[in-house]
Amino acid sequence: GRRAWTRTERGPVRVLDGCRDDALAVERPSGDHRCGPYLVTPDRVATLDPENGRPSWLTGLRLPRGGIDRITRNGGHLTMATAPATGSCRVTVVAARISKDDGEEERDWQRTFVWDQPQAPREPRSGCRWDRTLPLFTGYAMALPDTEGALVVPLYVGTLSHSRRLAPGEYLVGDGTMNPIIRAAGRPDRPLDRTDPPVRPAGLSPAARRVTAGFWQDGRRLVLLDHEGRPLWEGASDCRAFAGEGTGPGTFVTWCDGTDLVTLRPVPAD
Repeated sequence: GRRAWTRTERGPVRVLDGCRDDALAVERPSGDHRCGPYLVTPDRVATLDPENGRPSWLTGLRLPRGGIDRITRNGGHLTMATAPATGSCRVTVVAARISKDDGEEERDWQRTFVWDQPQAPREPRSGCRWDRTLPLFTGYAMALPDTEGALVVPLYVGTLSHSRRLAPGEYLVGDGTMNPIIRAAGRPDRPLDRTDPPVRPAGLSPAARRVTAGFWQDGRRLVLLDHEGRPLWEGASDCRAFAGEGTGPGTFVTWCDGTDLVTLRPVPAD
């Protein structure tokens, strides 16, 4: 709990956390080296050495006007975004390639567009449909919420040359797996990858969520399905069921029975 170091930087400097409040991804990236703070000035970005606080300034990076509002390291890119401009709602997203093992892929890119998140209400201050807490990253994809149609960029490749555009009003959500789902008001959900199985088994409502493989929650209803989608067991929960992994085989599921917690665990087969 003792202070390891302090550091003073001259001029206008912001400290952004790339894993939590200032991130573009809702889940903490793997590896603590991705979760350190970033120093952001009007024209430079630096990582901080956790041992001594010494900044390492990224070279060759062109920052957009308006200042960086959020920042995340995912895959081989450091991805940054400005906040939507009041009135125009224009945003610039910058991706700087920080991995040197990238072959012939693009190293850096910038894209400026009119920010529009269909699932978000209009923010009173800017007048834009913008929710800072909604992630751009879902599963293995990043969706830039362009008013002309969200631009989906593969996470591991991270280049615009491999992107695809969704229809206006569509956006990505997760279902508890790494396979993103395309959602739009008044339309059925569908997987981003057309080769993936249907978003949910027959007989479940659009509000149903996958807890773990074969186990679904639809409101209070709990359903365990076999590999052909047939119910093996049904129950009810008074809270949001969740999955976890213990020392035994497979994944267990926990839910609420009144004020009690109930856990269902797999057992080894004979």
